[in-house]
Amino acid sequence: FHAGLVVASVAVRKRWPVLTLGVLWFYGNHLIESSVILLELKYEHRNYLPTVGLALVCGWALLSLPVGRVLRSCLIGLVVLSLSIATYSRASLWGNPKEAVLVWMEENPNSSRALENAILYFSQQPGSEETVKSLLTKGLLQPNPDIAIILKSMAVDCSFTRQPSFAPSAIIERLKTVPIHWQMGGFLEGVLLAIHSGRCASVTKGQYLAMLDAVAGNPAFKSTRVHWVLADLRARAEFLLGDRTTAIDLYGNIGFTNGMLAMKMNQALFLASNQFQKAAADILEAAIVNAGQEDQRLVAPAKDMLSRIQQDVKNDL
Repeated sequence: FHAGLVVASVAVRKRWPVLTLGVLWFYGNHLIESSVILLELKYEHRNYLPTVGLALVCGWALLSLPVGRVLRSCLIGLVVLSLSIATYSRASLWGNPKEAVLVWMEENPNSSRALENAILYFSQQPGSEETVKSLLTKGLLQPNPDIAIILKSMAVDCSFTRQPSFAPSAIIERLKTVPIHWQMGGFLEGVLLAIHSGRCASVTKGQYLAMLDAVAGNPAFKSTRVHWVLADLRARAEFLLGDRTTAIDLYGNIGFTNGMLAMKMNQALFLASNQFQKAAADILEAAIVNAGQEDQRLVAPAKDMLSRIQQDVKNDL
């Protein structure tokens, strides 16, 4: 259907050039949104720019109708009124996050993304633990649960994933081939914190590191900054679950690339908070020296942080 519509619009380009422009604009901008850049069309705002093409065609069609001026004006007014009501309705929904996530779940009962949004919202609300657990359970009962739901459930309580299909080994295999997800680093960080706190004690350090290796070897994440996060999580996992001397070496071996200063500041803060001020100072000082153009806005706060850590080091001597 879509290919036929594009071909038909090109075929009538001399007779109805506006129609051709509108159709090509719609599909051309969706190509940008959905192919090379890999953005998700299920998000409403991804369609704003492409929809300009449809609006152009609709406007042209209304002006081209062989009707009287009064009737045409009435039709245009009806369209404008309808769009205004729809805009107000959508804006009101987006202005009420709780209502929005509930409506999206009701309208899309089999959507993992709608469920994820609801879990994200309620996880940030005090006293909503049982609601979050209920939503996670619902997600795990879907025929093919999204990996995000599985990892989030592990971050809450590993008892959710003790079914055979969600054993650590099964999760590791899935991580090797899952599609790219911009929150993957956050999901894995949540799992690490759950293991360290005892909520996920059934998962060993070796199994967690295997999860990191699975994502690192996944072609979908090959050219992304997730690899920076994975290196950071590997060092932190060693620090929290293994040998801290080895962890310090891992932090030192991560290296530095333009855009990493914020991560280095977080690493320094983590180490300094755990009484490893000297290692924190060394990591942060090297990061400041190697800061690139993308990091310039953070250089001043990083230097301030470094001076405070260095002062703590002197006070401990």
